[in-house]
Amino acid sequence: MYIFTIDFEDWFERKQNAELKHLPLSRLKFGSDEMLAIVEKAGVKPTFFILGCTAERNPSLIAEIADKYDIGIHGYEHYNCNDISVEVFEKDLRKVKRLLKDITGKDVNKYRSPSFSLANRSFLKVLVDNGIEVDCSLASINHQYGSKVLSSNSPCRILVDGAEIKEFPPTTIGFGNFKFGFLGGGYFRMLPYSITRKLTSQNKEYASAYIHPCDLDKKLPWDYAETIQLEERTFFAKLKAQVGLKTSARKLERWLSEFDFVDVETAARETNWEKMPLVEL
Repeated sequence: MYIFTIDFEDWFERKQNAELKHLPLSRLKFGSDEMLAIVEKAGVKPTFFILGCTAERNPSLIAEIADKYDIGIHGYEHYNCNDISVEVFEKDLRKVKRLLKDITGKDVNKYRSPSFSLANRSFLKVLVDNGIEVDCSLASINHQYGSKVLSSNSPCRILVDGAEIKEFPPTTIGFGNFKFGFLGGGYFRMLPYSITRKLTSQNKEYASAYIHPCDLDKKLPWDYAETIQLEERTFFAKLKAQVGLKTSARKLERWLSEFDFVDVETAARETNWEKMPLVEL
């Protein structure tokens, strides 16, 4: 089973957005137009994990996407879950749930944390208490933005205070026991397609892939971090943000044509959850 998802956010979306007095020029259209054309041509139905502040600025686009595709929540602000309290997390979640219901008419029941940063059992309880049935956040490796929570990449049921939530974890990539990232995003842009293809093929039982609109923006500004006065970016961080932008659209077309991707809704419906392991946190 191959799941394809899109973290739908603008190029400058970071947790500091709430503190910005002047938002930079949106480039969402450049990447999203290319992305929507590619998935439509490929006949693939991804799940769009939508950032609330992006939806608030682009309600017509979000409504159009929700009419055709499965949607989930990516938070309202792009908070790293390790940097906020349970109270802030719940307030953020409720805000974006209400917003997406107002825009799309849908009661959204899927969630992915920004940067796969969810690692707190109390936050999972908040998801359950607020009607989230499927999560796609919990990592099986320690990484830049979060901690290892699960022992494997496989789908499972998470038990929190007697309540269950279904989990489709992000697929980690690497070689042998060395895992260094996830199947998508910047890693998709940086790695040669032959390696992405091999890594995808190695996970025939289950793989969850993702991408952002900005991963297809060929003219993403080199100095985007300084442009919006975010944290200083190292040369390597800037390079990582730029590598592969000119070839990513062609790579995505091949990826979607060579593998049978489905959305989270379809995957959840086709999974025999009674046979999935129960993990208590």
